[in-house]
Parts: sequence; structure tokens; C-alpha cells
Amino acid sequence: MSILGAMGREVVDLYEQALRRLPESCSLALRLKAAGVADAVVCEYLHIDPEGLGMFLHVAAAKLAAELHPLAYVPAASPTGS
Repeated sequence: MSILGAMGREVVDLYEQALRRLPESCSLALRLKAAGVADAVVCEYLHIDPEGLGMFLHVAAAKLAAELHPLAYVPAASPTGS
């Protein structure tokens, strides 16, 4: 296996591990969309209103990003007032 092939496999493994750490509904929604499942089917399966699917996927993707980059999130500093 080439070094690029090994690195690619490692990235896939890290992605899969991050998906497994998500809440089940978030993980499943992202997996179904990545597999090309129609929005209506995803909504029916997860019991989500179609109007809320976009936001649900946005939140799921944000949770995945946080799992993949745990040090990338830096909370905004609170104003000190001084």
C-alpha cells in the first residue's frame, strides 16, 4: 500500500470514529445523506419535519466537525466591561 493509500485509510478511520461518537440520529442523518438517500426518506426514518432537515443536518455537521477538530473550537471571550 502506498503512503497516500495508508493516509487515506487513516482519514477514513478517523471520520468513522467521529461519526460513532455523535448522537445516533446525527450520525445516521449524515450517513444517509452521504449515501444519497432522498430527503423525504431521511425525514421519515428519523421522524423529522422536512422543513427542519436542513437545520438538523447543519447541527449534525457542526457536531461532526467538533469531533474531528476538538481543539478548533474556542469560545468567544466574555466582555470584561473594563
